[in-house]
Amino acid sequence: MRNVTRFLVGAAALVALAVPLAGGAQPAPAAQAPADARARGMELIKQAAAAMGGADKLAAVKDVTVKGKVVLNGPMGEVTGESVALVLYPDKIKSTVNLPMGEMVQGYDGKTAWVQMGGQSQELPAAMNEEMERSIVTSGAVGLMRLALDGQAEVEAAGEADVNGRKVDVLRWKRGTLEIQLSLDAQTHLLSKLAYRGTTPQGQMDVEIISSDHRDVGGIKMPFKVVGLQSGQQYLQLTVTDVQVNTGIDPAVFAKP
Repeated sequence: MRNVTRFLVGAAALVALAVPLAGGAQPAPAAQAPADARARGMELIKQAAAAMGGADKLAAVKDVTVKGKVVLNGPMGEVTGESVALVLYPDKIKSTVNLPMGEMVQGYDGKTAWVQMGGQSQELPAAMNEEMERSIVTSGAVGLMRLALDGQAEVEAAGEADVNGRKVDVLRWKRGTLEIQLSLDAQTHLLSKLAYRGTTPQGQMDVEIISSDHRDVGGIKMPFKVVGLQSGQQYLQLTVTDVQVNTGIDPAVFAKP
């Protein structure tokens, strides 16, 4: 039962990450001088932001609601369910996953991460706070772009690679202790993959989030298909059914029950 609980906690975390969410070897660092790498990295960010709808559209996003159908692979085999993820910028997130064995809710109110199962709620270890903050930043790639454009995150080009047969431009994104590798489709400039070393209920793992089927939502391109992997193994598949932007989410919904 303990392994199942850990699996569900991790599943909710990945669903939160996917409000944005094949593996392969990590690309070698680009043979560029740091200044050139930074300049190229910012050029790639500007291209991605423009492809998503433009810097002004991204800056206007206050909250995002994503609903979808989820397939999880874990200790009990393949499990299907439905999910709802809410993001209120700059620092709040909540994900709800409804599965045959019950509902699992995970949230972060800007200070405390928590989980609720079976009508009982508890705080998550402080180490999960950074992962929740990462989820907010990566959701739909909106935060990644805005922070880089505003100079609040460092970006550096890291060469080229391949994701599912398509050429991508790779860059490193860093803000404080948060470090994420982004892969941007070389033709569309939209986010194709995220990769990072993260904290999960099972410990430190290499995590990859692969995004595709980008569609227009209020003038912003959002991914409608997301696949999550941990240590190279598929863990989650999310098919988005609805995305809403700026619905006026009440901050109170992110508080621990």
